[in-house]
Amino acid sequence: MIAAFPSEKMKTAVKSALALTLAYLIPFSQGWEQASTAVIAIIVISTTDTGAASYLKGFFRIVGTLTGAAAGMALIAWLPQDRMLYLVILSLLVTFFMYLSFAYQGDTTIFFLTALTMMMVFDSGNVDDIFLYGVERTFMTMFGVVIFTLVGLLLWPQKREEGKFLVKMPSMTFHWLDPDSFRKALTTFMVFWGATLLWIHFNPPGGFLLVSLATSLTLMTAVSPVKPSMLIVAFSIGFLFATFAYILVLPNVHDGWTLALFLFLYALFGYYVFKPMLALFFLLGIPIMNLQNEMFFHFGLFLNTLFIFYLFLFVLLFFYYIPFPTQPERLFLQLQRRFLLLAGWMKEKEGFKERYARKYLMPTLQKMKVWASQIDYGYFRLDAAKVTAFLEGAEAYARSLLENDAKKAETAEKTFEEGLKTIDFDRLRESRF
Repeated sequence: MIAAFPSEKMKTAVKSALALTLAYLIPFSQGWEQASTAVIAIIVISTTDTGAASYLKGFFRIVGTLTGAAAGMALIAWLPQDRMLYLVILSLLVTFFMYLSFAYQGDTTIFFLTALTMMMVFDSGNVDDIFLYGVERTFMTMFGVVIFTLVGLLLWPQKREEGKFLVKMPSMTFHWLDPDSFRKALTTFMVFWGATLLWIHFNPPGGFLLVSLATSLTLMTAVSPVKPSMLIVAFSIGFLFATFAYILVLPNVHDGWTLALFLFLYALFGYYVFKPMLALFFLLGIPIMNLQNEMFFHFGLFLNTLFIFYLFLFVLLFFYYIPFPTQPERLFLQLQRRFLLLAGWMKEKEGFKERYARKYLMPTLQKMKVWASQIDYGYFRLDAAKVTAFLEGAEAYARSLLENDAKKAETAEKTFEEGLKTIDFDRLRESRF
């Protein structure tokens, strides 16, 4: 059977690459500044939300952006001279909206854009023309959202089923009491203040941009199955590509079509070759080049921009390990204990405990599967097939509990416990950084 061409993967890569290219070309043609703001928004949205585009998603993302801009500028107007109080309140608001992103069982970029825009409208403590600065940043973020939405809808649009609409109003479902959401939110708070202390005491190039990028990207890295070393590799490859382009390619780009071709091919390579999480860090090489309508080539400025990105990556990686363990085996063991606790609560049938367990039992199992797939079984001398069989037994046990089938649950529990005994999970407790 001949595979369809272009594949869905290629279609997604082309759409995202085209949106990124237009996010530069249109502002350049109109003389707008801050095109990189729109590009960063597109990079984050395209690598975070891989679902189908819709007008409703675009609308909610714009609402999230405007909410963040309004809150951010109102906070600046309220506390123009009290920087520390401003930062304390901002950190709490950003943490709250990032918590909503973690807890929401839908398009997480809606609340993410609120948090990002709140930070982006802050001009490193400067108050001169701060309103115009905030409006410009907000407009370019919204512009990126609109471009990404329109390209996703107009290029290879999904067909509507007869008699049905493509877009339906999503149900606003939150997992309010998920321990992982609280942990990620706390990590976000610590990343914010870790980056802020670096900004205050060392004042690196780019100023508060360090805080904005490091904090916002905890949406992907707070508890991620992607190893930190792979993030560094992806970003370093992007840096090498950007350096090559900055020195040898961009000085020879003199018109719009060559710039468009360069940007499109660069982005297409990143989106198609790398998985979404790694593509994000690879594509950050594009903003590093600091593309402007009138290019001014200064390798020192290029290295300064690179330093900002490596610095915020360092902050992210530091809090990847501290204070919460993020090794796949450690998280798998935590989730296994939680699964056993929730299963016990289901059997007790006691009011709140049962309701809580009924809601979070299957999500906990799904997370166990994610982290189990990342464990280095060779290092821990474990049989991956036995772990897979154990997870299948756990799923059968969970489903029988949710179906309130006592006989089926009793049988599934015995199978689950037998599978539990066949694996020496104590080996996963061996310390490894």
